[in-house]
Amino acid sequence: MRHMETYMGEMTIRKSLLNKLRIVHNHKLLSWEKNTKNDIVISGTMRLAKGKKVVGLDDY
Repeated sequence: MRHMETYMGEMTIRKSLLNKLRIVHNHKLLSWEKNTKNDIVISGTMRLAKGKKVVGLDDY
């Protein structure tokens, strides 16, 4: 049973690492100077996040 506890702990770490990497990657795509559609994406995201806590892009 101990090996399963270790495995489940590793999965949690991997999931949190993947989420952080997704955030960094998306931030780079949105803030890229040649991205012509970033305003559309950001406004759509703000509408979807209505009522939820939104973290500013400057936090990363």
